[in-house]
Amino acid sequence: MPKPGTPKGASISADERFRLVVEAAPNAMVLIDQGGLISMVNAATERLFGYQRAELLGQPVEMLVPESHRGHHAGLREGFFRNAQSSRPMGAGRDLFARHKDGSQIPVEIGLNPIQTDKGLMVLSAIVDISDRAQKLQRLNETLQARTQELEAVNHELEAFAYSVSHDLRAPLRSMDGFSLALLEDYSDRLDDTGKDYLTRIRRGAVRMAQLIDDLLKLSRVTRAGIAPQPTDLSALAQEVVTELRQLDPRRQVAVSIAPHLQAIADPHLIRVVLDNLLGNAWKFTNRRADAAIGFRAGSIDNRPGFQVFDNGVGFDMAYAHKLFAPFQRLHTASEFEGTGIGLATVARIIRRHGGEIRIDSMPNGGTTISFTLQARESTDV
Repeated sequence: MPKPGTPKGASISADERFRLVVEAAPNAMVLIDQGGLISMVNAATERLFGYQRAELLGQPVEMLVPESHRGHHAGLREGFFRNAQSSRPMGAGRDLFARHKDGSQIPVEIGLNPIQTDKGLMVLSAIVDISDRAQKLQRLNETLQARTQELEAVNHELEAFAYSVSHDLRAPLRSMDGFSLALLEDYSDRLDDTGKDYLTRIRRGAVRMAQLIDDLLKLSRVTRAGIAPQPTDLSALAQEVVTELRQLDPRRQVAVSIAPHLQAIADPHLIRVVLDNLLGNAWKFTNRRADAAIGFRAGSIDNRPGFQVFDNGVGFDMAYAHKLFAPFQRLHTASEFEGTGIGLATVARIIRRHGGEIRIDSMPNGGTTISFTLQARESTDV
C-alpha cells in the first residue's frame, strides 16, 4: 500500500501489487491496523488457522492468540506500534503459539514488519508453522533423555563393578600374597632355591595385580568424576610433584626446569593427576642417565596455547605412539621400567574432559615431549 499523495492510478497499481505479493507468500501473512483489527490475510493464513478469509477480516487479531495470552497481547501490540521503526522477530527467545479455529495451539515463529500505508501505520505479520520442527525437537529431546538414562544406568553399573573390583578381587590377592609370604618365612628351610623363586614370582604377580586394580579404579573415577574448573597455578602443582619425587628417590640427581607462573582454568585435582603421571614418567624414564633432565613449560598444539612436559630419557619409536593413550599399552617391559600402562590413558581422558588435546613427540634415546592444551588458559602473569 503506497503512501498518501501518490497519484490515484499508481495507487491502485501499487496496492494490487502488494496484495499479489502477500497472497503469493508461502507462509501465513496477516496485516493489522493500529486498532488491532485484521485488514488483510492470504490463502496460507486460511490453511494454517482453519478460518475463511471473511471470518478474519475486520476482527481483532487476538482471535488468533491463545486465550492464556490474550490478556497482555493488546498491550504488547500497542507498544510495538508506538516504537515501530524496523522489522523484528516477535517474542525472541520464547516459545510462541497461535490459536487454530478448533481451539488447538500451533507452535509458530512470527516476524513483525511495520508498513506505512495510505490508511496509516500497519503491521504485516509473517507467521511460520514450526509444528514439524517442534515435533522433531521433541523426539530429539526424548531420545537424548533416553540416552542420558542409559548412560546413568551404565555409570551405576560401573560403580558396582568398581566396588566389586575393589573388594571382591582384593581378598584373593591378599590371600595369595599372605600365604606366599608365610611359606617363605615359615617353611624356608624346606624349600630349595627353585621353590623360593616360584613363591617370589607369585608374590610379585599379586603385587602387580593389586597395582593394576588400583590404576583401573583411578581411571574409572577420572571418567566419572565431576569437573570444577577454576584458576589453577600449574607451575606450583608441578613443583609439588617434583618435590615428592625427590623425597621418594633422594639418591637421584635430576636437573628440573619448571617455568614459573603457568596458569590455566582447570580442575586442580584432576590436573594434579595429569602432572603426577607425566612428570612421574619423565622421572622414571630418565633413571639410566647421569645427566637426567626433566621439565614443565609453556607450549602449543597447532598454534593453540598449552603446556609441555619434557625429558631427555630413553624415548621410543614414534611408529608406536598411537598405542600409548590406550589402557595397558606399554613400550617397555616391566623388568625395564615399572608401571601398568594405565597412566597415559588416565591423562588423555582428563585432558579430553577439559576440552583439550594431547600429543607426544619422542625418539629412541632422544627424550620425550608431551604437549597438551586445555579449553581455557589464563595469562601467564600472576
